[in-house]
Amino acid sequence: MKKTLRWIVLILGLVLIITGFIGYCTPDISMPWLSGDPAGWSAWEHFVTFIAHNGGTLMLAGIVVILFRILVLPFLLDAAGTQKQWRVFGKNTPLTLFMLPGSLCLLLFNYLPMPGIVLAFKTFKKGRHGVVQSIADSAWNGLTGFSFLGTETVQNYIRNTLLYNFCWMILGLVVAVAIAIALSHLRNKKSTKFYQTFVFMPYFLSWVIASYLLYALISYDKGMLGGVMESLGVVKSRYDLANLYQAPQYWPLILTLANQWKYMGYNSIIYTAAISGIDTELYEAAMLDGAGVWQRIRYITVPLLKPMMIIMTIMAMGRMANADFGLFYNLPMGSGPLLKITGVYDTYVFNMITGSSTTNYGTIAATSLFQSVLGFILIFTSNMVVRKISPENSLF
Repeated sequence: MKKTLRWIVLILGLVLIITGFIGYCTPDISMPWLSGDPAGWSAWEHFVTFIAHNGGTLMLAGIVVILFRILVLPFLLDAAGTQKQWRVFGKNTPLTLFMLPGSLCLLLFNYLPMPGIVLAFKTFKKGRHGVVQSIADSAWNGLTGFSFLGTETVQNYIRNTLLYNFCWMILGLVVAVAIAIALSHLRNKKSTKFYQTFVFMPYFLSWVIASYLLYALISYDKGMLGGVMESLGVVKSRYDLANLYQAPQYWPLILTLANQWKYMGYNSIIYTAAISGIDTELYEAAMLDGAGVWQRIRYITVPLLKPMMIIMTIMAMGRMANADFGLFYNLPMGSGPLLKITGVYDTYVFNMITGSSTTNYGTIAATSLFQSVLGFILIFTSNMVVRKISPENSLF
C-alpha cells in the first residue's frame, strides 16, 4: 500500500510537469480546432485551453508534488502513528525552522526557474502580455542556441575550465587533507587556533582584493617581487624581469597558487572535523604496538578519511563545469595576451551578456543548460565508477 501510494504521487507529479510543459510551449491558444464561440466548446476543448493558459502553474504544481514525494511523504508513511509523527516533529522543530529559509531560497532560485530551460530551444521575442506568454509565443529554433559550442574559442574555454578544475580538485584534496592532519597533531590549543585562523582567513577576502594584492606583488614596474630581486642583486634592474601580465605561460601556476591560497583552509575544515571524530583509542593501541606518526597516519587516519574524501570528490566532480568566475575575471585584470590561458566558460558567458547591445536569451539559456547537463553527467559517472569499485562509499 505504501509503495503504491509513493508511485501514485510520483506519477501525478510527472504528469503535471509534462502536461504543464506542453501547455507552456504552446505557441498560441487559438489552435485550429478551437473555433467558433467558446460557449460551444466541448469539455476537451476547454481542458486544452486551460492547459495552454496555465502551463507554468501546472509545472510548478508538479515540482511541488515531486518535492512532497521526496521530502515529506516518506516521513509520513514511515512514522509509526500520528502521535509519534508529531512527537518527532516537535523534537526537531528548531532544526526544521532553521532549515526553512534555505529551503525556500532553494525552491525560489533553483526549482522555480526550471521551466525557463525551454528558452534554450527558442528565439525569444518580448511581447506585450508578460514574460510567460512571450516565451510561449516565441518560435522554436531547435538546437540553434547551442551553435556556439562549435567555435574554437568556446572549445578552448571549456577545455580550460575542465583542466583547471580537475587539477585543483586533486591538488585541493591533497592539500586539505594534509593541513587537517597537520593541525590534528598540534598539541598546543593556542597554536592550533592560530594556524587554523591563518589558513582560513584568505577565504574571506574577495577576489577583487586578491587581484590588487597580486598586482602589488608581481607588477614588473611597481611590484614588491621585482624590488626584492633587484635589492638582492638577482637582477640588475626590475625592468629586466618579464611583465607577467603579458606572459601567459606563467599563469597556470599563478592561478593554481591563488586558488589553493584562498580555499585550502576552507576545504580542510570538514576533514579536521572528521579527524576529531576518530576514536583516540585506535591511536593509543597503535602507539602501544610501536606505530610511529607516519604509520598511524597511513593505517588509521587516511583509511578512516577515505569515505569523506570520496564523497567530497564526487561532489567536486559536479562542479567541474563551473569555473571560479571571480578568480578568472579579476586576477588577470583583463589582459588580452592572457585570454587564451585564463579564459574559461563562465567568463565567456559574462562577456557574451555584457558585450552585446542585444541580449540573446536563448543562447544564454543554452549555455547554462549545457553547463548543468555536463555537471550532471560528470557527477553521475563518477558516482557510478565509485559504486562499482566501493559500493559502500558511493554518494547514491
